[in-house]
Amino acid sequence: GEFSNLGEPVTENVVHDLRIQVCISGFLPLLAQLCVPQLSLSVRSEAAQVIRALCTQASTLQMFVASGGLSAMLLLLERNLDVHGELSSVALEGVMTGIDTLGQRYRYATCRRLVRGGFLPRAGACLDWIIDKRSSDSRFLDGIISSELALEKSPYHYELELLAVLLRILAERPDTDIKAAMAKPCVLDPMRRALQSATKHIVPISVTEALLSAVMDLSRDPATHGMLGSVEWIQTLANLLEMPSSGVLRVQQPILVTLHNVSMVSPQRQESITLAGVVPFLQRVIRANDLNLKVYALDMYAGLAFGATVRMLNVLWEHGGLQFYFELLAAPAASINRKWQVKMLGSVCDWLEKDGGRAEEILSCVENVRVMRELFEDWPSDSAEALIDAYRQLLRHSRRYSRVMEYSGVLELLLDRFLLSPSKPFIQVLVLRIVDLHLEHAASEPGAAAALALRLSLAPVLQHILSLAPAVTVTDLATQLMKKLRAMLTQQQMEHQLAALPLPYRSGDASANGNVRSDEGVLLTTSSRAESVPGDGEDGCDILANSPSIAMIRGKTVLFGAGGAGVGASDSGALARTEEEAQFLLALDAFNIDLDEELQTMRSSGAGDSRAVDSSTPHLSSSAPRGASAGEACTVGTLLDDAQSNAALSAATGAATERSEARDLDVQSEYSDWSD
Repeated sequence: GEFSNLGEPVTENVVHDLRIQVCISGFLPLLAQLCVPQLSLSVRSEAAQVIRALCTQASTLQMFVASGGLSAMLLLLERNLDVHGELSSVALEGVMTGIDTLGQRYRYATCRRLVRGGFLPRAGACLDWIIDKRSSDSRFLDGIISSELALEKSPYHYELELLAVLLRILAERPDTDIKAAMAKPCVLDPMRRALQSATKHIVPISVTEALLSAVMDLSRDPATHGMLGSVEWIQTLANLLEMPSSGVLRVQQPILVTLHNVSMVSPQRQESITLAGVVPFLQRVIRANDLNLKVYALDMYAGLAFGATVRMLNVLWEHGGLQFYFELLAAPAASINRKWQVKMLGSVCDWLEKDGGRAEEILSCVENVRVMRELFEDWPSDSAEALIDAYRQLLRHSRRYSRVMEYSGVLELLLDRFLLSPSKPFIQVLVLRIVDLHLEHAASEPGAAAALALRLSLAPVLQHILSLAPAVTVTDLATQLMKKLRAMLTQQQMEHQLAALPLPYRSGDASANGNVRSDEGVLLTTSSRAESVPGDGEDGCDILANSPSIAMIRGKTVLFGAGGAGVGASDSGALARTEEEAQFLLALDAFNIDLDEELQTMRSSGAGDSRAVDSSTPHLSSSAPRGASAGEACTVGTLLDDAQSNAALSAATGAATERSEARDLDVQSEYSDWSD
């Protein structure tokens, strides 16, 4: 209170001047030496009291730190607070005051000096001792001290709170060396034990928030994921989510951010998070539409099944994880990012690959099929390649799903929006590959591939694409697809297709002039004395689309093949009963046949003078040679049995193939000459 030799009250100015004199007199380096553990506790306690007095003013504190006082204060931080409680309190107060006094400008340098001075191991040991002390206290175990007010008044609460705040300040620094020093067992293990104690109400909520914030900042550095991604840490954080007090945003957000950071680069950590029981929490957060948490929850959940193990898929299945993906895919575009929806489709694809039986049931539901169609309807055209590629992967992994989606309208939508409309070449290639997958999967059922191609008018679509002279990759793929269509359209497939169609025209007995009639169809005339058939076009017939392969006689479809005049088989080995089927075969024939040459062949062979009684038939011979006269072609149109018809049609198809190969060789030869 008073100076003994002056006999007057001590004012603040007098004390301040005295402290300044002590600092500039060279006493501070000696004071720092009195803090070493080798000295007695009483000496260290007196030195601690002087340090506490010097730390109350910014000017004296700065001079003490400049004299090595920061390292001296760290020497006062001891593990056993029962014995060294006063020393540890002075050390923690001094460090905290120093950080606050020096300000943000010098905070980064101060934190680095603390780490180099050995603060972290001492702080970890002190925190571990406090948790052990509280865990063994019966008052905490029996629930006597459980409320926040009681915890704040409990022993060593002040030191516990200072330790948590200092660890948070250090973790906030964007420094790899600081984070690497904190990501050691001597620091993280006491922090994990403290967070585990929070579930038992041993640690107050303020300390829990500070420690979780420190863990969240540490998780931003990939170097810390090895420790924070352990099963023990993930389980600890997952348990905190289920606490009644975890409804506080300051607790949930750092936990979710930490789990998000450590799991996004490791499938093993994703499995640990799934098995720890975080899936229901993620679903609740996404449905609650909390913008502070939904971003991290969506990003985590979207890729949770991507590369998932069987155990992960079983856990997700228990919580309706696959159906929840479609619930998110059906969400409005304003409430969910497109990149997350693509990521979800990737997860569904992986699920389908590893657990196809259960996944196909969900994917094939009418509601989920509708969701996929609406997704393609609303998706922006300029960024559709990611969605189309994800959809292609789904089709590639499931034949059943591919067959279901044939009738969903998605295929027609793809052709209309992304193939026939101006699009990027890469998008057009993806659409053509999807069409190829559908045809490949439909080929497992007789006639299904041809029916699909007819329904989509696929050959005219491909011919239109080729006429636009697209990119080389699109041209090559469309050409390959056209050739595959020709190969698929075999005699057996088309006969199966035609057998399901009603016969629109039927006739009676055979006539005397050589016209052959039957209840299964009507052939062209076999008489060499055939009369001209009246028609709207030249030579008594209408040529559809300027093609010699299809002619309309008396309003009925008749096909002319390449092997001779007046035959009922096209180069593809198929027949047509309706104009739609005739147009489809027309596109195939026109792609590989010289139209002018075939037109001259048909007319010179007397096809225009042939006579159609009523309709085409699936049993016509094509045995007449090219260029034969009307008299030599008298066997054309003879009614054959199935075996003879198959042989005749195979011969026609073989002839067309030989001409096509010959043309390809001519083109290659011309290209070689031009290159030379």
